[in-house]
Amino acid sequence: MTKVGSNKIKIQNETSSLIRDETAWKSKEILVLIAVTMILAGDAMEVYLPGVITQSLACQLELSRTAENFLGISFYVSLAMSTVVFGLMANKWGTRRMLLISQYTSIVSIVVCAILPDYITLILSRLAIGLSVGINYGIMHTYLGENLSAEHTTVAHVLSAIGWTVSCTWASLFGFLVLDLIGWRWFIVCASLPLF
Repeated sequence: MTKVGSNKIKIQNETSSLIRDETAWKSKEILVLIAVTMILAGDAMEVYLPGVITQSLACQLELSRTAENFLGISFYVSLAMSTVVFGLMANKWGTRRMLLISQYTSIVSIVVCAILPDYITLILSRLAIGLSVGINYGIMHTYLGENLSAEHTTVAHVLSAIGWTVSCTWASLFGFLVLDLIGWRWFIVCASLPLF
């Protein structure tokens, strides 16, 4: 083999190793993807939680149909408001800060929701959880775009959507299997474990 031929092979090997290194997932990207998927999984469970526990909750707190509906409506109204308001705040103060605020709000609200003394506290804690879920959902996709390379963004969005779907299914199955055994208070805590 001539010297020119061996140089060509050497350049091709160096080029292919550079291409492999650029498209490989970096450890930071993997950690970001895992964190985002776990947070979105917890949020998915929080979205589907009222549908699973409503009957148990209505029996224990002796709620009317209107009170049951108001519980769900309050969550979704706060979810819609938070997406707009906190999205603008995230643009101003940064996504990481707003993400931490939403996680702390979520954790405190879940604990309050699980040990609530009455219906009003439940409504207020579900409002706070709706605010934090609205923050998370909007910010998570932005955070993925900021912290991942362009080649991995699409795969990361698909994987986070799969995590959301699996969590929704898991919340329903988990509620079907253990809600009567452990009660709705412990079910709220167990379903929210991905957020911790």
